[in-house]
This record gives sequence, structure tokens and C-alpha cells, in this order.
Amino acid sequence: MHADFGDWWQGAAADLASAETLREGRHFNNAVFLARQAVEKSLNAFYLVVKQIEPPMDHGLRTMARELFDDVPREVWRNLASLDGDYTTTRYPSAMYARPEEAYTQADADLAIDGAREVITWLSKSLPDES
Repeated sequence: MHADFGDWWQGAAADLASAETLREGRHFNNAVFLARQAVEKSLNAFYLVVKQIEPPMDHGLRTMARELFDDVPREVWRNLASLDGDYTTTRYPSAMYARPEEAYTQADADLAIDGAREVITWLSKSLPDES
């Protein structure tokens, strides 16, 4: 296993925990962003074990998953697609109709966190045996 795998994987776990804290604090756009980041870091970890290369400087979750796996379950793909769109809109006022802190709701944060958790759970079951 690549030495940096644990750093990426633990970073993902920390981001998901932070997303939950932010949701409780009603900072919904930031909760969504960190849930998305948790998935991105998890996928970055997989580049180290599946491709045995450093993760690319790419932020597209579906692009990354497509490069890493031949088959992604439909539900996981749906979660990746949902989270993919939140990379910019959670942070930039000009990316949507309202400021992110006004546009995102608890339901959005719940959906993002639950979706991120499902993706990361699937990824953890996809780890090669030597991990």
C-alpha cells in the first residue's frame, strides 16, 4: 500500500466529520462542500492503490471514478453526480442564483453527507486485499 494512502483516507474521514459538525451549526453550504471534499480525497487515495500514481489535479468526481473503476454501482454514480455540481456553487456567489450560505438547506446538507458516506462505504469495500 502506498505510504500516502492513509493520509488521504484519514483526511476524507476528517472532512466528513467536519461536514457533520457544520451541518449541526447550520452552515449548510460548507457542510455540502466538505462532504464533497471527503469523496474527492477518498478517490485520491484510490489513485495510489489502484493506479499506483499520484492523484491528478482534477476535481471531477465522476471523471475520477471512471478512471479508477470499470463498474460503479448506479446509486454510487448518482451520489457522485449529485456531489459533482457542488464544487463551485457551495463557494462562489456568482455560481448560482443566491449566495451559497442562503441557497443551501439542511436537506441539501443531509443529502450530501449521506451520499458521501455511501460512496466512501462502497470505496472501503473496494479496497484491494493487500490494503
